[in-house]
Amino acid sequence: MPLFETIILPLDGSEPSEAAIPYAAAIGELVGASIIVLHVLEEMRPVFDARRGEVVWISPAQPRVELEAPELLGEPISRLRSGGLTVRAVFRLGDPAAEILDEVERWPAPLIVIASHGRGGLERLLLGSVADRVLRDASAPVLVVPAAPAAEHPARVLLRTILVPLDGSPLAERALPAAMELAGLAHAEVTLVHVVDLPAGRGDRDDSEREATVYLQQKAEALAGQSGRTILQHVLHGEPGEQLRRFIAARQPDLVVMVAHGRGRLGRWLLGSVTNELLTSHVGPLLLLRAQDDTNQEVASEA
Repeated sequence: MPLFETIILPLDGSEPSEAAIPYAAAIGELVGASIIVLHVLEEMRPVFDARRGEVVWISPAQPRVELEAPELLGEPISRLRSGGLTVRAVFRLGDPAAEILDEVERWPAPLIVIASHGRGGLERLLLGSVADRVLRDASAPVLVVPAAPAAEHPARVLLRTILVPLDGSPLAERALPAAMELAGLAHAEVTLVHVVDLPAGRGDRDDSEREATVYLQQKAEALAGQSGRTILQHVLHGEPGEQLRRFIAARQPDLVVMVAHGRGRLGRWLLGSVTNELLTSHVGPLLLLRAQDDTNQEVASEA
């Protein structure tokens, strides 16, 4: 079964939101997924459908329409199709987060690729935004891309380096199969990272570092044996969120792959402090996978 069969790419018409386009294209090309470009209207309006040559009203009577609208999504769709990707455009009327979540449920093996902020401006952080609701409530994995002005968008994304933070828990290790599959398709280098976080006054740092080193070596050897790839390892020291943020900012991997916590009592995905640190600092593209765990799993990992 393919890792992803469908990529849902929400675009709100802003330049920052289009930072997600080259990442959607890169993943789509690797796994052979089709791309659904989704535009959510918060007020009903007419849209010219170039395919049918007529104006279509997006309204409560017709809240979801697949159509070609060059004046709204023409340029992004042309870019994606120029790379040989299969692309469909969907327009929906309603609350952006709710409509994105509903659209995701229509498609097989979906991946959501979304910029971390759009029309709210570059000062708007992820938390509390549409992207945050999607991230916490979606049943599908989410690739969060830091928004950026058009001048900073890469023309093409190549996944040459993939980083996987591990904290020693089985939950965090569930990111490894997807990371290794993407690495195999992209011929990418994989780096495993573990942060040793000891409270002040603890004198067993050497023992903890040795344990972390052995743990990463064992994981790397197992993965290398299965894939034939060289797996790099790094042990860091300090507060996990801060140290990972600094490491990612310095190394600039093309993708970070992690697992979100399990679902909480209200059915929302629980994000640990490390995940929140990386999301709100916008250090790079972060692929958050879903682990189908009960609420007891939420304390198993801080990643």
